[in-house]
Amino acid sequence: MPPASARQIPPLAPAETGHPPDTTATILTGQRVMQTFDFEERNTNYLDLPMYWHKVVGRDGFPHYSTAVIDSTHHRSGRYSFKLIPDGGSVAYEYDPRRIPVKAGSDFQVTGYVHLENVHTCRARITCALTDRRGVPIPGSEHASQLVGPDQQGLDGWVRNRSDGTVEAVFSGSSDGVNEMIVACRSGPPAAKVTGIECLDDADPPGHSGFHQRPTL
Repeated sequence: MPPASARQIPPLAPAETGHPPDTTATILTGQRVMQTFDFEERNTNYLDLPMYWHKVVGRDGFPHYSTAVIDSTHHRSGRYSFKLIPDGGSVAYEYDPRRIPVKAGSDFQVTGYVHLENVHTCRARITCALTDRRGVPIPGSEHASQLVGPDQQGLDGWVRNRSDGTVEAVFSGSSDGVNEMIVACRSGPPAAKVTGIECLDDADPPGHSGFHQRPTL
């Protein structure tokens, strides 16, 4: 994963909350950068992993042998990036949440750059959540980026969070592609706790091409 950054931005005025994604950069211009994950730390860190990043373990589909390393093969703004190696399974790493304090009444946005190589069924995403002082995610605060991958298995559809803590999605495409997405949903993002999945075959068609994230309902 190439560099990422976390920014603090003031609460949006009512007229700003409807901005489409392509105007996000304008809203963030000149705002405070809380943390930059550029992985340029070889002067102080000689380990394979970047500082304060920990592997997600103990979850179905995330085998113990998957790993990650600081890598210099691909980079964006510096000399290094964070390379995740799934090795046939899923792999996830999380940053120590206690190292980024938050301020009440502010909005935060995480941006990052992802590069995939030699993949056919792999997909990637960035997730974030607010935590308590112990580092435990606060229910309902998690957000996930859209999946990045080889055209999301050629699927059309959408996904959105619901205010009751559930996630709703519509997948339209080949049987193999839909089944692979269902398998991915059973594990969910690293901070999620998936207790069950309900699949329906009579959902309305998405009405558009590509895969999109809808606002929380």
